[in-house]
Parts: sequence; structure tokens; C-alpha cells
Amino acid sequence: MKTEVFDLSRVKGFLKAKGPVMVNEDGDEVILRGLGAGNWNNPEGFMIGAFSDFKVPEEKKNIPAGRMDRGRTFDWLIRELCGTKYGEAFWPQWFANHLGEGDLAQMDQWGFNSVRLPLSARTLLYEEPGITFNEDTFNVLDQVLDWCEKYHLYAVLDLHGAVGGQSALPCDDGVDGMPHLFYDEESWERTMILCEELARRYSRRTIVGAYDLINEPLSGPLWEEYTDRLRSFYLELVERMRRFDKNHLLLLNGHIFSSRLDIFDQDFDPWCHNWGISIHNYGAMPDMAMFAEALSKRAELDIPVWLGESGGSGRWMTAVYELAVEHHIGFNIWCYKTAAGENSERWFASYDLPKEWPMVIAYARDGGARPSYDHGMKIFDEYLENIRFENCHISSREIPFIMRTPGCVVPAVAYDAVDDGGKCAFKGSWPWGNAFGCRLGDGTHIVGEPGYISKLGIIGPQDLSGDWEHYELALSDGDNVSYTFRECKAGNSFMILYRNAHQARISVTFQEKCLYLGIADSEEKDIISALSFEIPEDAVTGHLKICAESGNITLKEIAFLP
Repeated sequence: MKTEVFDLSRVKGFLKAKGPVMVNEDGDEVILRGLGAGNWNNPEGFMIGAFSDFKVPEEKKNIPAGRMDRGRTFDWLIRELCGTKYGEAFWPQWFANHLGEGDLAQMDQWGFNSVRLPLSARTLLYEEPGITFNEDTFNVLDQVLDWCEKYHLYAVLDLHGAVGGQSALPCDDGVDGMPHLFYDEESWERTMILCEELARRYSRRTIVGAYDLINEPLSGPLWEEYTDRLRSFYLELVERMRRFDKNHLLLLNGHIFSSRLDIFDQDFDPWCHNWGISIHNYGAMPDMAMFAEALSKRAELDIPVWLGESGGSGRWMTAVYELAVEHHIGFNIWCYKTAAGENSERWFASYDLPKEWPMVIAYARDGGARPSYDHGMKIFDEYLENIRFENCHISSREIPFIMRTPGCVVPAVAYDAVDDGGKCAFKGSWPWGNAFGCRLGDGTHIVGEPGYISKLGIIGPQDLSGDWEHYELALSDGDNVSYTFRECKAGNSFMILYRNAHQARISVTFQEKCLYLGIADSEEKDIISALSFEIPEDAVTGHLKICAESGNITLKEIAFLP
């Protein structure tokens, strides 16, 4: 896929559905690639240095909210330790500090063209009798939208926490572990009113790329009985929002962690036909199977698909996102900023917790000594200061993998599916599939690295995350594969890592210009060897093609070096 679809100059006018793709006001295709601003308006315990012991329930019973597992209970603790007045003043400052101009400028600099803004209903609509909107929170949101305009980022407004809760998980910021939205009429109606207000306020705001409605509804399998209610909710919601806003794209989420799409059996927006489906996925096999149901619905309903929440290792992201983009599916990565910790290296921005944070955790979790009000306020003042962009640790380690730019490493099994013209970009001659369930229909020979025993073949439940990273690609007479890279400059180089080539004759071309035609040989069986080639001239987007002219060679990965 050519780079133009990501160009920030295409962030222009309302984003709309045009059949299976998204287009701007000029009718040019826009593929969203963005970051999710998790923790900004809807904090979650495990990402703010707290804890979450929540598990998907196995029976229908209420699970009380944990001490610091969501924004709601985080707020309770702040008021408990620092007082009500401090608690009221804390959140406007949190919202302003957690996602400031510097954060959005950084997203722009990295080359993202969108940001997903998760919203909790309780921060926008007071939980009091009557309907009163929190203008302080709306003012913060308006400021973020102004910065999105400045830095050419389509903002996707994500109702992450509906009134009453829709997911039955801590991420919906509900009062407990039940999906009250679907059986509490007041929660239903207040959510409708809030969404109408969003539509009314932002109907003319072109930088709002879409409304993402609603995050991961009915995520536990226990709640299947409410799927008809979810369908009815969407049909009513779209109708009511369209009374105020006929301009914006609406993205609807299926149940079971935004993965099941059974309910989408009709045009949910007959007024404008300007809607699409948002799916979520973490760690699945980078294979078309992960998009199969969504692509089927796309063809059936003539609507776009968006991978609205995802994330994984650099190699997983470089494989999955390129596969998505080849099929005109944009993506969003969860998430941009979190507290520093064991897994902070996977986040793009992280911040240090206050020095005396362990005292807060010991009090909240273990019943330890309670800080005084003055002491508590000092701890949370330090927290507010630490989350500012200028005080964060910024990591661009994964950016080359996401963008396919110099510095990335592409697993050999992450070859292009289609070329820029939509035609098949590879040739395989292997008729027997593979034992891993990876790209089975391609006719390519995918093998495990020497000595690796796939967890897929082990009896009993297994964690299969990362299994595919041990797969390699065997090419034989006439087989060929291609890989897309971006920001290619003369002097950049490719390093092809391979094994088990015995006098194999291969050709390597870049943009149809031959870089190598000759023999590739391995020093010893199963030992990795390498071939390196410099790029002869600049190319905004380039395609590297590797062909086994004769003999056999097993490819491990391709490193794109600065």
C-alpha cells in the first residue's frame, strides 16, 4: 500500500465511509494509523501504577469495583486521602497534564494521523438527578481537538465508559462488574442523551474523524442474552445521533471484546450510510483469519472496517498492521501513555510514579498506614507533575516496526499479501499447508525454526502468544515473496537472514531493480547466514522481492537498516 493514504495532508474535512474505505472531503482514501490515549479521561488500574485483580466472571453475580482498578475508584481513593475539594480540583488538572500539546505534537512527528480519545460518561455527565453536563471536561476536550487540528490528527471519540457500564469489566468505569446499560432504563436513556450531546456539539467539527460506539460491550460470554439489546441500542442510538449530526462516521463495536459481529445484519445507518465496524485484537496469529469475519461483513454491508484497539510486540505489529493496511483497514494501538513499570517498554510515553507511591498502594491494598491529608496531597501533586509530556520517558523503539521504516525487522512469514494493484504479491508451490494454521491458503511453506516445538500441538490449554515468531519461510524453485518498506533512502540497506541454503540460486530486487542474482549458501545446517544489499536510490515506498530461482532456502527475517 502506498504511503499517500497515511499522509497528514489528507486529514482534511469530514472523514466518511465510501463503500469499504474511508475518504476525506476530496474523496481521497485515508487509512487511519493512530494511538489510543488510554488513562487520559478513563484511567485503568493496571496502567496507572495500581492493580487490578479483576477476572472475567464465570457466573452471573455482581463483582464490586476494586480499590483502584478504574477511574471511579481511583477518584474515591484520592478524596479519601486528600479531601473532597482536592479531589474535585484533581481531575481537570489530570486531564490537562495527561494529554497536552506536546503529546499530540509527538504523535504527529512519529507519523500518526489519528488519536483515539477514550471518554468516561461520568466525567461528561454529572451522576446526579437531571441532566447537567460537566463543562470543565468539555472544555478540556475542546482544547485537545484544537491541538488535533494543529497537528493534523483525526480524533476518534470513543465512549469507553457508558452510563452504568457496558462491558462488565473495569475498563467501562462502572460501579461494579455488571452491564447495567442493558437492563437499567435510566442508564440507557442517559447514555443516549450524552451521545446526542456529543453529536450536537461536534456536528460541524471536521477534525472529529468518527464516533467509536461503544467500547467492548458485553465482553464476558455470560452476557450473550443481551446481544439483541445491543442491536436495539445501536439502532436507537444512530437514529437519535443523526437528528443532530449527519456529517460524522459512526464506528460500532460487536460484543465479546469487540470481536463478535453477529449483530451486524442490516444497515445500521439508513439515514446516511456513513458507518463502519470497529474490531479489537491482541496477539492473534498474523493471518487473514483474524480479519475474516470483519471482511465478510464489510463485503455484505458495503462499509469500512477499523482495527480500533490492538497491540503487541514490534514484530507482531509490523506483521499485522501491514496485513490490515493491504486490505484497507486502519489501526489504533493501545496505548500511548502509562505509568512506568514492568511492561513500560511497550508504551510510547511512560512516567515515573511518585517516590512515596508504595505507601499509597500499601494503604489501599493491604490496610497499611494512612498518609495525612497534607502528605497525600503532596504525593498526588507529584503524580500530576510526572504525567506532563516534558517529564515523561519517550520511546520510539516500536515506531519503525509500525511504519515499516529504517530500523524495523520484518519476520519472513509477514510477506505482502497483495501488491499496490490489489493482485497477489507472492507465489508458493507447497501443497500441504503447515502444522501451525498460519496463512494456510497461500501455498507457502511455513516451518518452525530448528528445535522449536509449537505450543499449538500440545494437549491442553496453552498460551500461544508469540508462537508464530518462531516460524520461518522455506522457498523452493520459483517461489517468491515481497515485503513493503517506507521512507527508503539511497544508502539504507536490507539484511536478509536465512538458513539451510545449499547452492540455492536467488534473485533480490527492489522496485523491480536487481540488487542480487546469484548463489546463496549456508555455512552449516541450521546456522543463520546473511546477505546485505544497499538501496541504490530514494523511494517513498519500496517493495523488496526475494525469489528462489532454483534450489531451496529458508528465510528467517529481513532487517531494514538505516
